[in-house]
Amino acid sequence: MVELYTDKWTSKNGLMPSNLWIEALNSLSNDDIKSGLGLCKDRIFQGNEWPVDLSGFLALVYGTDKTEISKAFQRFQNGKEKPRNDIEFNVKREVGYMCKQLTYEKSENLYIKTYLKFLEIQRRGEPMPSKDQLLITATATITDRDIEIQNRAQAMLNGERRPTALEQRLQKVMIDKRERDRNNQQAKSAKTVSDGLFRGKHSDENFKPK
Repeated sequence: MVELYTDKWTSKNGLMPSNLWIEALNSLSNDDIKSGLGLCKDRIFQGNEWPVDLSGFLALVYGTDKTEISKAFQRFQNGKEKPRNDIEFNVKREVGYMCKQLTYEKSENLYIKTYLKFLEIQRRGEPMPSKDQLLITATATITDRDIEIQNRAQAMLNGERRPTALEQRLQKVMIDKRERDRNNQQAKSAKTVSDGLFRGKHSDENFKPK
C-alpha cells in the first residue's frame, strides 16, 4: 500500500498496519489480496489517488458497493428498522451486541467485515440462517429450545438483548453465593458476640473480691 499511495498512505495509516487490517488480511486468500491491490491500481489510473480504508478495500475485493453496506450499517446503528435481508439479519445476529460495545469506527469495520463474510457465503450458494426462519408454523412441534431461540432472535431484531439460559444460571449462582457469604458473615458476627459474652461470664466467675 505504501508503494501504491506513498506518503498519502503513511499520513493516513502510518507505516505499520493496524490490528484490524492484519486480521482482515489474514482472512483473505492471496488471490483476494492480489485482486484488491489490482483494483486499487485501477482506481489510481482513473484519477482517484486517495487511499482506500479497510472497509473500502474489502468492498473492492468482494465486488460490493460500499455505499450499500454503509447504509445497512446506518440502519443497524439507528435501530429503527428490522434487517431487510438475510445478510443483514445474520450480521446483526452474529456481531450486533459486540458492535454496540465498540467505538463507531471499530463497530463499522466489524459490521462491514461480517457483512462481506455472509455476502461471500451467499454468493457461494451455501446455506445460512434466514430471517424468515423466525416464523413457526401452526403444525410445527414446538420445544422449549425453539421458544428460547425465537425469543432471543426477536429480541435482537427489536434492538434488545435477553440473557441466555447459561447467563441466567450464572446470575443465579452469583446471587446464591452472595447470599451464602452474607449468611456466613452474619453467623461469624453472631459467634464473635457469643464468644465475647462467654469470656465475660467466666471472667466474672473467676473474679474474687479481696
